Amino acid sequence: MKPVRGWPALKLGKRLILADLHLGIEYELKEAGIRIPNLREELERKVRELLELTRCQEVLVLGDLKHKIPGLGPRELKEIPRFLQGLGCPVKLIPGNHDGGIGEIAELELLPVQGIRLGRNWLCHGHANPPEEAWRLDRIIIAHSHPVFEFRDSLGYLWTEPGWVVFDGKPEIWVLPAFNHWAGGLAVNKNPLLGPVAKRIKKFDFYLLDGTLLKTVGQK
Repeated sequence: MKPVRGWPALKLGKRLILADLHLGIEYELKEAGIRIPNLREELERKVRELLELTRCQEVLVLGDLKHKIPGLGPRELKEIPRFLQGLGCPVKLIPGNHDGGIGEIAELELLPVQGIRLGRNWLCHGHANPPEEAWRLDRIIIAHSHPVFEFRDSLGYLWTEPGWVVFDGKPEIWVLPAFNHWAGGLAVNKNPLLGPVAKRIKKFDFYLLDGTLLKTVGQK
């Protein structure tokens, strides 16, 4: 298991692990007056690039493949199958809190909401409690919080950078950054992490996508 340097993704064997793609978020943004291009082709291109880079043969999404809550609208019923077919490899999903109704899409293999075990790792979205088995393994890998780090320069300008939350405990807990940057982020040096797994973390390290370690962060 290792992060793909420069990307919000993990490689585990021949599996490429992503989270929080939030396909269809542009339609919600449009309703709020924010117009951006359709994101499906951009996200599809990035995932295909990663598959080639890592030589992975399968994509495993740790929740929130789609954005719309609740259910599926006509746009999602059209866009999500196109996205999945465009990747040219099997795609499996551990459903997240945004993925209600996604079982209607035949091109997608759904896994249990509580997550799955791969070797000594437990993988899930992070919005629900995993089983007790997960806590006896070496590592729990979740998403859900969209972790970013907030910076402020000497002039007071604020910006954020996505990265990895890593809790060096027993088990370790890793929190993936969101794959779709339009989905926003939670500044983990300002706000508590989300979900029952992440709330067990009191102190953690934060790594930027290039592997830079910033500092140990504490949360209440």
